[in-house]
Amino acid sequence: MTRLQAHIEVARDAEHSWPLDRAGRDPWAQDESLDDPARPADYHRHALRPTLSDSEITAWDAIFRQGYRAVLNGEAPWGVTDAAAAALQLDEPLRHDPRPLHPAPAPITDAVLADLAENWLPTLGMLAPERVLGPFAWQDPPLGARLLAHGVLGLSPLIPPSIRPIGRALRSEPVPPLSVRGAALAVVRAPAMLWRVTGRSAAGATLSPALPMHPPHAPSGPVIGVPDDAFAVLGRVVQGPHGRFLALGAPLPSLPRLALVLRRLTLEYQRLRRHDRRLTWEDLLRDRAEVLYRCTHEAMFLSRVEPHAPPAGPAAVLRCWASCWPPAEATAR
Repeated sequence: MTRLQAHIEVARDAEHSWPLDRAGRDPWAQDESLDDPARPADYHRHALRPTLSDSEITAWDAIFRQGYRAVLNGEAPWGVTDAAAAALQLDEPLRHDPRPLHPAPAPITDAVLADLAENWLPTLGMLAPERVLGPFAWQDPPLGARLLAHGVLGLSPLIPPSIRPIGRALRSEPVPPLSVRGAALAVVRAPAMLWRVTGRSAAGATLSPALPMHPPHAPSGPVIGVPDDAFAVLGRVVQGPHGRFLALGAPLPSLPRLALVLRRLTLEYQRLRRHDRRLTWEDLLRDRAEVLYRCTHEAMFLSRVEPHAPPAGPAAVLRCWASCWPPAEATAR
């Protein structure tokens, strides 16, 4: 990935965008619940076995969109989109991005990423907490959690056409220092992931991906910046000048039910591939990381955790946040 512009443009409709149109059972989905018809041209250009006519593509696409919204609304079970996904060739095995990650000249803080994004999208203060933290946005999140949310959503293509707020900030006057630009670009290019914390040492934490990921993107050595009291963590692992560091890290006291998170991401992956079937799994994790963060926090809020993970719920998450994001951070920005 060499460009700042995302692969997919977020659906927008001035008459039905946030906060007027909210999916009933996923009230934090927001623009993902908007209708976004796909054009047949991408199917004809990139489908491996294009056999459908334009009218058939349009009909199956409408079925997929209807099923997608019904799943988010809690009106239909998971799997209602399967037939349409198969007909449109969206259900093939995950495509991974084999390209290496770009190194950062220096680590970069969540506060800097949030500031860069807010310069071009001041409404992040209203949008980001719910889009990233889900139900925990209503739990009076600490400053660290809010900065995280602003930074996460600032890397998504929210400005038409498919422009990341942080991308505008990096290319506009006054241009940030080279070290900041290089670090921010490295974070953009690193896919977000849910990580297991499998060990700790003086050099950092050992992380392993809890969801599918191209193996070379997983860290082979210690990662700095992982909160001490986290059992698992969300974030982007970036190669720095002195080893890998965690950017936009969200500490978790437990590991959510991975099947729940994976099926939500897979459904989002299929929805976005309707617009560009070249989209890789890592592109999804780069461009729409807020879906991963929000789905994970929703599962934690509902205490849906892995069988052998510590118990978790809203109180456990808030205690973990209090440990990892102390009130002293209020003066650190």
